[in-house]
Formats: sequence, C-alpha cells, structure tokens
Amino acid sequence: WGLRIKIIANPKAGRGRGRRVIPVVKEFLERAGAHFDIVPTAGRGDATRLAREAARAGYDIVVAAGGDGTANEVANGIIGSGATLGIIPCGTGNDFALALGISKNPVKACELLLNGRPSPIDVGRVLDRCFVSSVGVGFDATVAQEANRSIPVLRGPVVYTLALIKVLFT
Repeated sequence: WGLRIKIIANPKAGRGRGRRVIPVVKEFLERAGAHFDIVPTAGRGDATRLAREAARAGYDIVVAAGGDGTANEVANGIIGSGATLGIIPCGTGNDFALALGISKNPVKACELLLNGRPSPIDVGRVLDRCFVSSVGVGFDATVAQEANRSIPVLRGPVVYTLALIKVLFT
C-alpha cells in the first residue's frame, strides 16, 4: 500500500472498547502490508492536535479510532489539509460512522479503509469549531454529557435512552 495512514486511537472510547480494538486493527493492517502508525489520545483536544500534526507530516489518511467525539476532533484537525478522514468506530453510539455505512466490526472497517473510495461529506461550523454529522446544544448536549459519564457497564443506544430519562427528570 502506497498510502500513509495515521490512526488516532481513543482507548477510552466506548467504555474501553477503543483499547480492545487497537490490537485487532494493528494486526489486520500489518498483515495487509499497510504503511501506518497508531497513536493513542490522552485527553480532550488531543485528537485534534495529533490529526493536525499528521496532516502536516503528509499522511494521506488520518483515522479516528473512537466514537463520534474522536471523529469530530480528528475532522477538526485535518479540515483544509487535503488529508482524508477515516473512521474505525469503537465508541458508544457511533452515529456518524453508522450514517456513513461503516461497520462497527474493526476488521470490516479496516477493509473499507484500505479498499473503499473516499466520498465528500458536509462540514458545519459553529464559532471556531467545525462539526461533522450533527451538533447538539442545550437538552441534546446534556443527554450526551450524561451518557458519557453514567452507567459504565452498559453500551450502545441503551446508555442514551437511560441518560435521556435521567435528564428528563432532572
């Protein structure tokens, strides 16, 4: 593979699913002979900085391995750079990846990364930040915030449903 790929992995995505997906992704891409690097994030804003550095270093594809938040941060780091955004969904909701038809299966997501064709996506802007997929404020943002901090053993849509009910009553 002639493309250079930088994978920005959020190990905390999906209540730790990101940490479990990283070795699967690494093994698959090594066997495929891809030219890639994986770097983990350490906290909020890290993915944007790492993506910006990757784009400046000439990586062709900058991949968000995480959830919607990681994808949004990586997109903010590469917008206007010419780098392509890739996604390996391993967050709680993965709404953006699902809307794009990207499988939650990390091997299938990697296959798409290597063999798929890039498609343009719309990008919005609020003040100094861009967003992909959707933006939420007020009630929507409060539900998302609650979902990210509550019920660590649950995953997927049930987390958002329970967060919605909690926010409705508070």
